[in-house]
Amino acid sequence: MRLFTACLLLTAASFLQGGGRVVPDTKLDLTLSPAAFLGRALHVWDAGHLGQLQNQAYGYLFPMGPFHLVLRLLQVPEWVTQRLWWSLVLCTAFLGFWRLARAVGVGGPWTRYLGALLFALSPRFLAEIAVTSIEVWPMAVAPWVLLPLVDPAPQRTRRRILRSALAFGCIGGVNAIATGAALVLPTLWWLTRERPARAVRGLIAWLGACVLAGLWWIGPLVVLGRYSPPFLDWIENAAATTSTASPYTALQGTTHWLSYLRVADGPTWPAGWVTVTVPVLVVTTTVPAIIGLVGLTLRGMPDRSFWRLGAVVGLVLLVAGFGGPAHGPFAGDVRALLDGSLAPFRNIHKFELVLRIPLMLGLVHAVHAVGAVHAMGAPTPRERSADDPRPTRWVPRELVAAVTGVLVVAAAAPAVAAMLPRAGAYEQVADYWREVAGWLDDQPGPGTVLVVPAAPAAELTWGSP
Repeated sequence: MRLFTACLLLTAASFLQGGGRVVPDTKLDLTLSPAAFLGRALHVWDAGHLGQLQNQAYGYLFPMGPFHLVLRLLQVPEWVTQRLWWSLVLCTAFLGFWRLARAVGVGGPWTRYLGALLFALSPRFLAEIAVTSIEVWPMAVAPWVLLPLVDPAPQRTRRRILRSALAFGCIGGVNAIATGAALVLPTLWWLTRERPARAVRGLIAWLGACVLAGLWWIGPLVVLGRYSPPFLDWIENAAATTSTASPYTALQGTTHWLSYLRVADGPTWPAGWVTVTVPVLVVTTTVPAIIGLVGLTLRGMPDRSFWRLGAVVGLVLLVAGFGGPAHGPFAGDVRALLDGSLAPFRNIHKFELVLRIPLMLGLVHAVHAVGAVHAMGAPTPRERSADDPRPTRWVPRELVAAVTGVLVVAAAAPAVAAMLPRAGAYEQVADYWREVAGWLDDQPGPGTVLVVPAAPAAELTWGSP
């Protein structure tokens, strides 16, 4: 019942956004005409838009594309389709983390519920879910990729590998690096098993299965790389992507540089902007990470060494190139590599999930450790006698409930305030545009149409090309 309630709340939060309008999320034509979009995604060359190479459009062939296509065939309104997709992303993240925490034996029933809710409502999800939802889909599926491997329930290794690879195949390949980030924690798990030789064999078999599960997008990616111009030379550089990736923002979950970008029409990512500029939200969204760090240091956490290692690796991946005033000694070299041979990894924020999953598991363990004292009925220091073996209740039960409640409310604040979408929402495409498109389709012969002016006003600020 708790799981259903949480998913219902996450769905309600999605439907609060945008006031029944279609908002700019990922791909306009995927929302309006998914069949045509998916048809074009089957080819490297797209004759529309004056002609272009498809930029990883094949990654939408599953699952986002079919999801939109089915609902379009059912004549579900576009804005409802968007909200249902966002709901699916958030609920996938919630359920995946909850099952992961339960499988590894961290925390108790209500603390796992709390951790899963805070994971799904973390700053990264809320900043992007209504702006570029497909980019947080890998983070939502990542717990499902790790789950079959760490689950102590008896089952064959082959079955574990198959289930994990199938989950990896469901991530899709819209962004190869973001998809690959879901492999970091599982790789660490294989490499930290007791028998190195057996672990390496399992790792190779698992990676091979993941490659097979992702061939449907890896093959087109190779083809695109053969013909694509060097677009990495023309987009944001490492100085931009690492300038906001400090140790503090990494713990908070706000390393993505677009959360800090404000243009003439307002913040590029409204929810991300308030999370990094409103002092109350800055503090309250950091508290779960601090509690998680404390939890990773406490005894009694299953596989504590592995989760600590994952947190350290995730933190290093996020902040190694930090270019702020307190940057590390190798930051310059790292940024040079990110602008050179490691350019595909330049947007290091995609490794957010590597740190967030261990931190939230640490939170689950820490809150459970406090709650476990109360479950034993521990007395206050005044009530305790000299021969009473029960532990002292240092933290009042009411305070624990109040703090966890504040954390959830603060995490959900941008969603409750309907601040997740960016500007540019609309009820429907104007009829005159459909009439023009119909008239052009009726004309004999192929051709391309140039619309002038292309925009009502020029906006030449970087971030809105």
